[in-house]
Formats: sequence, C-alpha cells, structure tokens
Amino acid sequence: MRLKFGFFISGIFSLAVTTSAHAAVSPKEIFALSWSTPTYSSGSGAHIYPMTRFGVGAGYDTPTTTALSASQSPIGRRGLLLLYSQRSILGNTGDTCIDPATNSATQSQCPYFNNGISATQSGFQSFFADYKAAGGSVDFLVLDSEIGLSNWQLGTSTQPYDAIESDARYGTNTYNSLINMATAAGLPSLTFQPLSKIGTNYSNRDEIGVWNELMGERINDAVISSVAGPLLSFFPAAKMSDYDQFWHHPSVPMYDPNGWPVAQFGTGEAVGTHAAPSLYGDIGNFHYGSLNPTGQEYAPTSFNGFRMDVNKMRGVVLGTSTQLNIAIANVKTSPWVAYRGFHGPTSTYSNSNYYQESVIHAVLAGADHLLFWNPTAQDKASTDDQTLSDVLAEMNGLVGYSDRKTLVTGLASWTSKFIITTTYANGKKVSRLTASEGDQIICTTNAQKLLSCNMGSSGVVNFPLGVKTQYGKLNVSSAGIWVVQPNTAMNPY
Repeated sequence: MRLKFGFFISGIFSLAVTTSAHAAVSPKEIFALSWSTPTYSSGSGAHIYPMTRFGVGAGYDTPTTTALSASQSPIGRRGLLLLYSQRSILGNTGDTCIDPATNSATQSQCPYFNNGISATQSGFQSFFADYKAAGGSVDFLVLDSEIGLSNWQLGTSTQPYDAIESDARYGTNTYNSLINMATAAGLPSLTFQPLSKIGTNYSNRDEIGVWNELMGERINDAVISSVAGPLLSFFPAAKMSDYDQFWHHPSVPMYDPNGWPVAQFGTGEAVGTHAAPSLYGDIGNFHYGSLNPTGQEYAPTSFNGFRMDVNKMRGVVLGTSTQLNIAIANVKTSPWVAYRGFHGPTSTYSNSNYYQESVIHAVLAGADHLLFWNPTAQDKASTDDQTLSDVLAEMNGLVGYSDRKTLVTGLASWTSKFIITTTYANGKKVSRLTASEGDQIICTTNAQKLLSCNMGSSGVVNFPLGVKTQYGKLNVSSAGIWVVQPNTAMNPY
C-alpha cells in the first residue's frame, strides 16, 4: 500500500518553552522559510523566517542546542532543515545485492532498504525524543534529500543493474512492479530485459522513465518511514516536505527541464504534508522541438523559463488534486525558489524580473508558503533577500487574506506570449498579467468598465469590470500588472 500521508493533517502543533518572546504570526501570512538568515539591503524586511539546520549523530548540534536555535523563530514559523542524515537509508551494508553464484554480498545497493530504514528511523526517534524533552517544537520539517537509484544517479554503468537483476529478490520484488507500473502507464510492451539496458546510452525513454518512477516512489516511502514516523510520534501536526517531491497525474502533463514527461509513468509522491517543486527557471534540453509539447524550438529566454515554472507549479496543484481526489483548495504546496541572481547552468532568470513574476504566480496558483534557497554565493546580490521580502510584502497586501484560494483550472499555453494567474482573495478575483520580453502593458477602461490591456506583440487581454491596481508604493516587477475584479465578473479574455 502506498503511503498517502500528510495531506489530511492540519493545524499547527507547538509544545516549546521558548527562550525569547515573539509577536504572534498571522495564519493568513504569505511567507518564506529560508536556507540562511536573510539580510535586508534597505535595513528592514519581513515575511522570511530562517530555518534551523540539524542532523542526527556525531558532528551535529545536540537536540538541546537545536531546540534553542529553533526557538528564535516565532511559534508557527519554526522550521527545521534536514540535509544529510536521512541519506543513511542508502548505503547500509545489510541492503546490498547478493551474488547468487557465491551467495555473498556485493558492493551494489539493492532497492530494498529494510536495514537502512531501521537504522535511520532509530536515530530520528532518539533525536526527536530528546528534542521534545528539551522544549523544542516543530512547525515545519523541510528535507533536501536528493537521493535515489534513478538512471541519473546510478549512471551509465551496467554493473549496478546487473547486480540488482541477479539478486534473488528481483523477480518478485522489482520486476513484477516494473511490469505492473508500465502496464498502468499504457506501456504493456516494455520488457526491462536485460535490466542493464537502462544503464547504457539507451534510447528507450519509456523503460528509463518507469524505472525512475518506481525507484523514486520507493525512496520516498523509505524517507516517510524513516523520518516522518518518528517526527509525527512526537509532533503529530508538524508539516513536512522534501525537495522536488510531489504527486502528479498523467491527465496533467508535466516536463522536467530536459523534456522528460514526469507525469506519464506513475503517481509520484509528496514526502509529507506539502509538495515541494523547485521553481528555478530551468530550461535544459526542453528547448529542442522533439522534447517539448510545442514541437518547435523553445528558446531559453527568461519568459519561457518563467512559463516552465508556472506550468510546473500548476501541474503539481492540479495533478495532486486529481491523484488524491481532493479539492484544489486543499492541496498544500511549498515550492522552492532561488535567489534572484542565481546563475544555475540551465536557469534563465539571473536578475530578470521574471523571477519576481514566477514567485507571484506560484502564490496565486496555490502555494501555501515558499522555501527560499538563499545561500552565500558569488552571484547572490546584497539586494536579493530584500527582493523576495518586497515581493512577499506586495502579495500580503493584495492577496494575504484568510479566504485566499487559487482559481487555476489548467496549464498555461506553451505558445502564448502572456500568462494570467488568478486567485480569489478578500471576496474578489485578483489576477497577475505578465507579458513577454520587450512588451509594455498599457491598459484603458471604456464606458462599460471593460479594462483592456494591450501588450504589443503579446496581444490584448480584456478584464470585465477590472481595475488595475498596486500595493502602496511597491511595484516589484515591471513585467506584470495586478488586476482586481468583482467575484461575479466574467473571466479575462
């Protein structure tokens, strides 16, 4: 049975005896939990709360020290960031493949993690017991695991696959699962024989896709058992997520930066209460016409990277709703966003205003809160933390209401030169209209109160009874505008 844990847990649990006083946080606040403590270039900022990094065992702060550090954040915003200790799920010598010829252990990890789970779970059980005894509390446990046995992680060597296939457990515990998953995905002709095909420069993307999906789901189940079990035994209302892990559904097509149809092969899985897609403006091989849904060159521009992130976020929200059969309003997501100046190898933002637009559209598409990757880095400007703080301030002023819920119903067009995302907030429809590079948005209102917005080569959009607005003096991006309509108004067209 798959573990559909977390989307049915609600509320905030706190038991801590704090060492410092904090103002109560607002449950309607749109906020970010950050990798590092933010520094504000204007001297003031808000809505960003640094997480406390921790680990289990030697080399890490004690549970008591960790509890003291976490208490510096207000109740309701206490986040623990876990990077490494959960990775002991893999590498346990009791979980290596067995050579049938010698009946001895090999050096290869097999996709059965019983010993790794048991050892890892024991460590976290002890840590959270001591952490709670020290007065610690957890509102959010954020993982950045990035582990697995996918084709990308095992590499192009055939040896790991040969060891897995030779192990006596393969037929019952893995091969049958691969065939069942392939059949469910509408790919009954796949054979996975020999399995080592996946470890070569092999062109059958479907077999690689099914293998990656199965291994991803197994790793996520192992992380849930190892970490979430101990966490929830002491802090039953804690929220939890893992980097770039989320549910999806084949009815909502999704693509990774290299054009892999990630929703085609299975269900995916969020690790905990929240899906945590990464929104870094990445375009890799997706730009080739053969690897994207347009069939044409998809240029690596900032607007196109922004559109990738818009559709990834929408795909997670809509796919989760479909996969778990829950209302879109009940889907919990906490996407990762980088700092504005991030120069990743395939990131298209790099100080573009489409960075701010991506953050805005993610919140309007249903983000519960954000996870902010803001390490010390050469390409990180002194203003980058301030930028996100200003974006959050603008959004809190316009849509930071308790009735906020996304009105997204589908993906954005892959070829349109503008994108609109709408949410319901404060009894109104609030939309963000973003145009492609080089197009200025000029709006006029006629006698029938039709707001018509001309974007040059991007086209024209009409908002019945719409009013162009902004929050105070803030205008965090010139690439888009805010439009407010009565809830009963027709949708923009």
